[in-house]
Amino acid sequence: MTSTADRARPGHGLDVEALGDDSSFALLKDEWEDLEGRAAEDNIFLTYVWQHAWWQDLGTGDLDLVTFRDQGRLVGLAPTYHEKVGGFPAVRFGGGLEVSDYLGILVEPGYEVAVGRAFLERCLELPGLVMDFHFLRSDGATVRMLSAAARDMDRRYHIENEEVSPYIEIRGDWESYVAGLGKKDRHELRRKRRRLEEAGGWAVVESRPATLAEDLESFFDLHAKSSRAKEDFLTDDIKTFFRHISFHLQEAGWLSLRSLRFKDQPVAAVLGFVYRGRLLLYNSGYDPEHNALSPGFVMMSEEVRLAVEEELSEVDFLRGNEKYKYDLGARDRTLVHLTVELV
Repeated sequence: MTSTADRARPGHGLDVEALGDDSSFALLKDEWEDLEGRAAEDNIFLTYVWQHAWWQDLGTGDLDLVTFRDQGRLVGLAPTYHEKVGGFPAVRFGGGLEVSDYLGILVEPGYEVAVGRAFLERCLELPGLVMDFHFLRSDGATVRMLSAAARDMDRRYHIENEEVSPYIEIRGDWESYVAGLGKKDRHELRRKRRRLEEAGGWAVVESRPATLAEDLESFFDLHAKSSRAKEDFLTDDIKTFFRHISFHLQEAGWLSLRSLRFKDQPVAAVLGFVYRGRLLLYNSGYDPEHNALSPGFVMMSEEVRLAVEEELSEVDFLRGNEKYKYDLGARDRTLVHLTVELV
């Protein structure tokens, strides 16, 4: 796809440009990263680091990075790509449905209306295009600006709940957190942590740059052992992406890869991120041979404890309604699927 540039129509006064060459990532890098720090809806899955790695390793279809500028300054960026869905050309947000938990648009506060309308107007210029957007935070800027633009332009749109993303808002110290759990959950948390300690002791080890490659292989092993679904998910392409993104995130200071060792052997591990003062628990694995000692649950509880100790504001368990998240006191954040009829 070649690069195209069209002057935005009067009324929102933005210059809109679509970039479709792989080299566009490098051209946008500095401005993209600067916009991340100003964006109304910023999450790690919209960062240059994440989007670039995903496109290189897992991206399919036609790249379409749409930029929105006000007098030359980047105020919005929609990382999208086009692919066939049900035989029709569709536009989707970059990051992929398999490996990115939140998708959307980066936009500077105050430009939501202008960027939302300019984005929809551009999509209308592409005949037959289907707007199919998954995993948007229901409380986020992207769903608000696109639904508002659709209403303003008399286009029908549909929003349906698609997934949940449980999270814990951190307030106070560890004991305050534990005390805030329900009686049963509080009892089970203490019992499981104590049982593993009495069985021979355990320790949590954080990955370091010198050990990252080895630690990732250990994580892959534990992840695949956890369930057949996780084993099937962990293809060679996914492993390659995880290796690349983990090294990039570690360089940025955002990676959190920790393992729980029981009798000096790794029995559980969690791959996560620390971003903008929040801990995001992305993926995990454990050894079923030690299931009686609940190493996966204890590891997750330790992630919460460490987040409290590090004075982070939130633990985000990301997509999925697994029972252990609620046993640890999480409540749901809703993710939605948005489609817009353009004809």
